[in-house]
Amino acid sequence: MNSSTQEKKRWTITERLDIDQAPNEWFLSKDLFGNNMIDVYDFEPANYNYFLDRVTSLADLIKGLQELSPLADDALSAAEKMNERDFQLFKASLTKERTHEIGSAFPKRFYPLIMPKKFISATIIAEKYEVCLGVALIQLAKIEQQKNPG
Repeated sequence: MNSSTQEKKRWTITERLDIDQAPNEWFLSKDLFGNNMIDVYDFEPANYNYFLDRVTSLADLIKGLQELSPLADDALSAAEKMNERDFQLFKASLTKERTHEIGSAFPKRFYPLIMPKKFISATIIAEKYEVCLGVALIQLAKIEQQKNPG
C-alpha cells in the first residue's frame, strides 16, 4: 500500500475496487482484525468481533474502521466523534454487554460501532448465499453505487 493510500480516511467502493489504483489489495490489519485475515473478501463477523474486543485505543478503533471504509462509515463517524473518555466507556459497556451483565445499558451513540448499518443486510445475504460477510458487503456497496452514482 503506498503512502497516499495509507493517508486516505474514507473511500468509495469505486475507489476501493479500482484496479488501476490497487488491484486486489484491500487488506485489513492482522493485528486489528485477527491472524487469519487475508483481505476484505474473507472478512467475517468474527473478525469484526475480534477487532472490537481487542482494540485498545481510540486511534486504533478509528484506524480499523478507516480500513473498512466505505463498508462501516457510520461506525467510523461514531468513532470520530469520540474522545478517550468515550472510548473507555464504549469498551466498558461492550464488556458488560458481552457478559450479559445485569443492568447493562449500552449507550445508543455506540450502536453503529456494534453493528454498522450495512452489516445488517449483508449478514443476512452472506448466510443465505453462504459467502463471507466481506463479499456480501462489497456486492451491496456496488449495487448502492450503481443506484446512486456521484
